[in-house]
Amino acid sequence: MVLPPFISKIPMKISLPVLFTAPVLCVVVFLSFIAFTEGKNTANDLMAQNLAQIHDHIEDRLDDLLNLPNRIQRINASLILEGWLDLKKLRAWQPTLLEQAQAFKDLSSITWGGSDGTSVGISRYPDEFGYEFSIKDEQTGNKLEAYYCDMHGRMEKKPRERLLWDPRNQPWYYAAIKAGKPTWTDPYARVYKDSISKILAMGYVQPLYNTNRQIMG
Repeated sequence: MVLPPFISKIPMKISLPVLFTAPVLCVVVFLSFIAFTEGKNTANDLMAQNLAQIHDHIEDRLDDLLNLPNRIQRINASLILEGWLDLKKLRAWQPTLLEQAQAFKDLSSITWGGSDGTSVGISRYPDEFGYEFSIKDEQTGNKLEAYYCDMHGRMEKKPRERLLWDPRNQPWYYAAIKAGKPTWTDPYARVYKDSISKILAMGYVQPLYNTNRQIMG
């Protein structure tokens, strides 16, 4: 076959590489696009999986935090009703409350407020070591005494604070009486450090009744 003169003069060393490399370039570009798309999809899938795992972890953590106070309430209610925690010997509660505070570090305080105005509790505050053990009984009269308690349960002999205080006037006590069942309180301010510093708190409260349905605390 005789090529037309204008075609026969085109150098074959230029036209042949172009003819062979053009399909290769197309394939490389196409495969690169596929690889980019697949990589993007894989990254999106991994991101979605990580977000789902983070969401599940947060949800499980919140469930634990929200259910923990309820479990502690049931335990202490049983201990009171069975006589292991004696309402007439509130100072003897200190080892049990300390053990609970150390075992459940997500709790900031555990407090009993009696219908007779007596009270006992243990608290921890942000960025502080040790605990505060508070007591109001027949020995303190109408005052609440707060003692520093170290990690081993050793308390100072003299209270760091003495103040007029009645659990029945506290927002968490009102909430328990009003609900008549375990419930969360509205947010309220907790005062500490000589009644100067305040932190925002929410309490989970449970009213305790005797066999005659009279409120015990």
